[in-house]
Amino acid sequence: MVLKNKTETVEVKRSPIDFESLEKGDIIPATQMEEMFGETQGTDPYDFKLLAFYEELRRELDALGQHWTIAVVKGDMRILLDEQAVGHNEKGYTQGRGKMHEKHRLGQAVDRTKLLPETCKHHDRMQKRQTTELLGQELGRRNKLPKLVATQKVLAEV
Repeated sequence: MVLKNKTETVEVKRSPIDFESLEKGDIIPATQMEEMFGETQGTDPYDFKLLAFYEELRRELDALGQHWTIAVVKGDMRILLDEQAVGHNEKGYTQGRGKMHEKHRLGQAVDRTKLLPETCKHHDRMQKRQTTELLGQELGRRNKLPKLVATQKVLAEV
């Protein structure tokens, strides 16, 4: 696999890790990854190779049916235990929701009078869609969504 940034090309080779032997709680230390990548931690080439390795690890574990949470903690690649994964995944989900709210708020601050007509139509559609999605999320979080009889009937039949 080859990753390119603006100034250089980074060659990423298949990792020497035996993916089938990995288990929850396993740690791949930063020192081992430095040896695998041939790069020093904290450099751009290392970061590119770390990202590529993370994606490779994710693909390999998914192919094995192991849908585990992987995180980089203090430079080490970790396959989190279930207890750790709960907090990690919840934090990521909450941060993502916060970013959605922020981007929607920033979108509302756009001066529509300075947009081209087609852009303005698109922006209005997206703002309406985002408002509906965010409202649905908020109501769902508070368990205040109306009960959908049709959905309940469909689920009962399954």
